[in-house]
Amino acid sequence: MPQEDTENRLIEEKLNLLLLNAANLQDNIWERLQSMDEQGRLKPDLEEHVKRVMREVSSWMDECTAASESPPILLRRMEIQLIRLEKVDELIKKIDQ
Repeated sequence: MPQEDTENRLIEEKLNLLLLNAANLQDNIWERLQSMDEQGRLKPDLEEHVKRVMREVSSWMDECTAASESPPILLRRMEIQLIRLEKVDELIKKIDQ
């Protein structure tokens, strides 16, 4: 049992770090999107895509705080969501150049 507790703590620590990274990345994406909008360079299809991804990621982040599933499952799902955010961030950077 102590081994399992240690593993769960490590998973929870990874999950918390991942959630923090995702939140920071979301903030950066929103700021970049707002800047593009203010400059008149934000296309509606990009804006809609980004908003959809951000809503889905936020929903998963909320799910993590509710802890209705086991930490290993939540960790894997949030790893996937972070990858999605990173892809959106890269897309916006390319368009914003």
